[in-house]
Amino acid sequence: MSRYISLRAEKCADSMTGKGFLATSTNTGAESPKLSETDKKFLDKFSNKIVIPDNDGPGRDYADYWQREHEARVLSLLDIWPECPEKGDIADYFQAGGDPEAIKNYKFPAEKYCIDAIETMDGNAMSEEGFFHLANQPSPYRASTRRNEGKSKGAQVGNCNEFQGSFKSLQSKSRGREGQSKQNTTRYTDPPGGLSLACGDWIADDTGVKRLKSTADGAFQYAVACSVPIMPVNVFRDRETGQYSVSVAFKRGNEWITITRPRQFWGESKKVNTLGNYGVPVDENKAKLLVKFISCCLDDNMDTLPESTSIGHLGWVED
Repeated sequence: MSRYISLRAEKCADSMTGKGFLATSTNTGAESPKLSETDKKFLDKFSNKIVIPDNDGPGRDYADYWQREHEARVLSLLDIWPECPEKGDIADYFQAGGDPEAIKNYKFPAEKYCIDAIETMDGNAMSEEGFFHLANQPSPYRASTRRNEGKSKGAQVGNCNEFQGSFKSLQSKSRGREGQSKQNTTRYTDPPGGLSLACGDWIADDTGVKRLKSTADGAFQYAVACSVPIMPVNVFRDRETGQYSVSVAFKRGNEWITITRPRQFWGESKKVNTLGNYGVPVDENKAKLLVKFISCCLDDNMDTLPESTSIGHLGWVED
């Protein structure tokens, strides 16, 4: 026996077994998914455990428990049924005409993000939620995933050392290949002027700005530069001195606020840290990362960022 599917409700288990799957549900449902020792011994007979949670908060909690405690893999209904309503379950999926083959042929992240795939990823592919979810799994899970999938599938992302080497190799190739860093862009919902900037290996979305980094034990975690959307939006060249200033906008609530400072200001973390006085959520550590993010955006978007001519005093200027 190799595949075992866990569901929250008995009706869901019945719908799965009716389609030829080996499936069951816990008698406590999502409220208390913990298993008895007898149940755990039975569960250990299965190397491939899959959870198909209901599309709601309790369902996601149920799936998190199984993933954390029993190394189960999660098949989200939204991946095979994008129209799944809130609180929808697998029984609803089949009732709506869902195809059992979509479940049988579903590709989990460990299969999608193999070593060969990682080596050919561009910045956008690296920003997919599944990629980062897999990257952040604890090391024991990754090792277990690799054992369960078997050697026949080659070196999986599950192997921490191979994954780390491929990830760093990909980053190196991305930086060294002309134009590669421009494939990944900021993804804010309502950026000023509809502006979208290349941002290298940074993830810039409505949750803020962050990037992946490896830790001493070989795991991966996010390094957060800012917890709100932020980006350069304009470059000014002083007509008389030839010196440049840069406008950076950050989002506070529903409003974008713009701060303009000399170009040198944005390259010094101590100065960037003073933006906290204007409402930017920054501290000493984040300021160092924010300098790198802004520098990346400025370097990679010389042809994209709007540029204007300015003058540092009032008065008439001849054309």
